[in-house]
Amino acid sequence: MDKAIEKYSACQPRGDTEVCVETQIKEYMKQMTELNCMENEILIGLIGVFSTCITQIAAQFLINKREIQGKKKENISRYLEPLNKQILDNLTRLRYNKERKEKKGENNSIRVINGQIIRSIRDIKGKELKWYYEHGANLASTCYLLACLIAHSYHVKQHMTLVNFKNSHRRKILGYIEKLQEILNRDYGIYYVIQYDIGQMMLCGDEHEGIISYSNFCKMVQHTETYCCFVQLFNFIINVANDERKEQYDDLLKLLDEFNAYIETIITVD
Repeated sequence: MDKAIEKYSACQPRGDTEVCVETQIKEYMKQMTELNCMENEILIGLIGVFSTCITQIAAQFLINKREIQGKKKENISRYLEPLNKQILDNLTRLRYNKERKEKKGENNSIRVINGQIIRSIRDIKGKELKWYYEHGANLASTCYLLACLIAHSYHVKQHMTLVNFKNSHRRKILGYIEKLQEILNRDYGIYYVIQYDIGQMMLCGDEHEGIISYSNFCKMVQHTETYCCFVQLFNFIINVANDERKEQYDDLLKLLDEFNAYIETIITVD
C-alpha cells in the first residue's frame, strides 16, 4: 500500500489536493482490508457450519444404518431362523423315512406299525396317547414336524409384507412358501384351506409365534372335534409309506433343500 502511495506521490506536486488524495487512498485501502477480513470470517463461519452439517448427517446415517442392520437381525431371528429349523427338521425326517422305506419296502415303520398295516388315518383312530409315544411315534412325529413347518410357513407369509427384507428376498421367500403349499395340495393331498387351519391350530402364544407341544398335537388328533383337521396330513405321510405320491414326495424334498440353501445365504450375508 505504501509503495502505491509513494508512486502516486512521485507523479504529483505536493499540496492540499495531494494530501487529500493520499488520505482517500489510505482510507480506501483500509476499507478494503477490513472487507477482506470480514469475508474471511464469513467464509470460515460457513465452512464451520457446513462441516457441522456434514458431521451430523454422517452420524445420523450411521445411526440409521445400525438400526436397519439391527432390525434385519431381529427379523432373521424372529422369522427366518425358526422357519429354517423346521425345514431342516423335516428334511432330516423325510429323508430318513425314505431311506427306511427303500430298505424295508412295504414293512417300513409307518406302513406297518406293531404288525398292523396302516392304510389311512382311520386305522389309528381310537389309539391311546401312549401309542403316539411308542409304536406310532414315527408316523405321528413325522406328521407333527410337517404340521410345524406348515405353521411356520403360514406365520412368515402373514408377516412378510411387514418385515424389513429386500424386495428380492421377500419375493423369493414367498415364492418358496407358495410352492410348498402347492406341492402339499397337489393331487388331493393337503388342501390349501386345511393347511391354513393346521397353521392356525399349531401356533400358540400371545403373538402366535410359538408351536404347540407334541402331546397337545396328539391330543387334538385324538379329539373327535379336531380329528378331521388332521386327516389329510396323516394320510399324506401314510400314502408315501404305501408307495404312493413318489414324484410329489421327491419334489417336496427338492424344494425344502433349495429353500434351506436360500435362507442360509440370507442369514450368512445379512
